[in-house]
Amino acid sequence: MSQVCSWGHRNPQRIDWHPISGDLWATEHGNIGNDELNRIEAGVNYGWPEIGGDQMMVGMRPPIFFFTPSVAPSGGLFYTGRLFPSFRNGFFFGTLRGTHLHHANFSTSDPAVVVSDERLLEGEFGRIRDVVTDRTEPYTSAPTTPMGAGSPFLTTTGSFALFR
Repeated sequence: MSQVCSWGHRNPQRIDWHPISGDLWATEHGNIGNDELNRIEAGVNYGWPEIGGDQMMVGMRPPIFFFTPSVAPSGGLFYTGRLFPSFRNGFFFGTLRGTHLHHANFSTSDPAVVVSDERLLEGEFGRIRDVVTDRTEPYTSAPTTPMGAGSPFLTTTGSFALFR
């Protein structure tokens, strides 16, 4: 039995399982743009280094969603909390170059389809490295930068801060 689930991934950053379908999703850095959000399926070739972005080639799967110019997606997760019902089951990921928190909203009838996406907190915190959650709210880590009065930072450790 092969130990390889899928291949053709350039630089995966974070994976998480969709809370309803159980599908595995990943953020990936592309080559000169073409950063990706992929639904990972066993036995599928995702094309790197042969294809990127919206390119197609027989036997290779293009991404569900891609970004050009690059946003440098980082860590992410599906939000399953109850505090923000409109975000429930959406996928959130940080961006290192795009300096925003990205939210991908999925179809309720087909959780493999992204129906909308939005940029949150754009330019407010600089590079966002990761998104984690407790049972109620998402948290995001970002390099610390002078934010001035009223900063939503909760704690600062080393060169990173955790904010709600």
